[in-house]
Amino acid sequence: MVFEAWTQPKHLRNWMFSKKAFTCEYVSADITPRGAFLHKMTAPNGHEMWLLTKYEAVNPQLIWEPVSPTQAEAAVFEASRDQHSSSWDEGLDQLVAYCETL
Repeated sequence: MVFEAWTQPKHLRNWMFSKKAFTCEYVSADITPRGAFLHKMTAPNGHEMWLLTKYEAVNPQLIWEPVSPTQAEAAVFEASRDQHSSSWDEGLDQLVAYCETL
């Protein structure tokens, strides 16, 4: 159930946003090997954040790391790593709450 909630757009839009007050809109979602998804998160103040995720493989073991990043991309990722947990913690809490409704 968790894997489906993590990989199917019909479920993702119900929990995959960093903060509870945000909204999430999926523009495209092809969560398959070599696929990608593009979504927009909108903050309560209207600020939009876009995220493009590309998949090399899809399996039930969830690992989130950049694959073959440029030096600049790796530097940005590492510089922001400490901030990831605050958003991911709340996002994963939302995943648990959503799965309980299924």
